[in-house]
Amino acid sequence: MRPIELTIKGINSYSEEQTVDFSALMREGVFGIFGPTGSGKSTILDGITLALYGELARKSKNFIHAGAESGSVSFTFSITEKDTRTYRVYRTFKVKKDTGYSVAAKARLCELVMPENEAEEYHEVVLEDSISGV
Repeated sequence: MRPIELTIKGINSYSEEQTVDFSALMREGVFGIFGPTGSGKSTILDGITLALYGELARKSKNFIHAGAESGSVSFTFSITEKDTRTYRVYRTFKVKKDTGYSVAAKARLCELVMPENEAEEYHEVVLEDSISGV
């Protein structure tokens, strides 16, 4: 899997929408994620995990930014087997009022289909549009 872009909003350290362009970072082949404690380094990895699996590896249920009622992630990545295919997964989360825990609200998995004519934009083909399906 090759990460392309991650957009995070309302998750852990990121109250405002932030986008990480991995394509730009990977132009040199290798990159690092650096910053002081609490700057959001782990949240970048959490965002990828939340997008792909809908939960965190450490099973935390409190990952929505304090004061926010919801959060979202969008992760674009490619997989190369015989051909390279590009996918985007979207997930939104909300805070459950009775427990205060973060729960999934929506999920969608799309394949980004590139047009034969390079002047055209790609289009998304929805592969799955349910929380459990994604």
